[in-house]
Amino acid sequence: MPSSTAESTGISLSLTYYMRNFYKSNPTTYKASIRKDYTDSELSYEDARALKRAARQLMSYDISDEDTGEDFYESIQAFVETYNNTMESSGSSSDRDIARSHKNLEKLTQKYSEELKEIGLNIQDDGSLKITESILKGATGKELKKVFSKEAGLMSQTQSLARKLNQNSYDVLYTQLTGNGGRLNIVL
Repeated sequence: MPSSTAESTGISLSLTYYMRNFYKSNPTTYKASIRKDYTDSELSYEDARALKRAARQLMSYDISDEDTGEDFYESIQAFVETYNNTMESSGSSSDRDIARSHKNLEKLTQKYSEELKEIGLNIQDDGSLKITESILKGATGKELKKVFSKEAGLMSQTQSLARKLNQNSYDVLYTQLTGNGGRLNIVL
């Protein structure tokens, strides 16, 4: 069962709860209506931080063989939305380091495509994930562990790649703020 007290008491937490938690540093950036107000670099920075949190949370769950995908549906749905946001914002970046991180995240997801498909997460042509609700809700604890446990490796590698993408995005934003070449460019 999930590790948080609210979840283990049978209270169902909403998708919004998880998204706010993953995007807690800047909680409005997960909303589609507000995302258009941000640059790709800003979104990439926020999305990568959120993806890192999402992967960490899913890895922290103590999934038993008796659990099903329905027990974790909202948190997995929030992970998928965060992953898709990350792929969208980093995929449109012109920075080569961000593009490399994006490509590495895409390769990692492809590596686990069979395990993801088994629990109802399908990789789309654009690299995003799409949930087949009936398959995910019916997934067994054993199938979920193949994807979300620490031992499986997908979440720990996703967390590592998200950390790297977050740093690359930070570097781009810092350079934009300080001027070309990383030197302060203050004009009075």
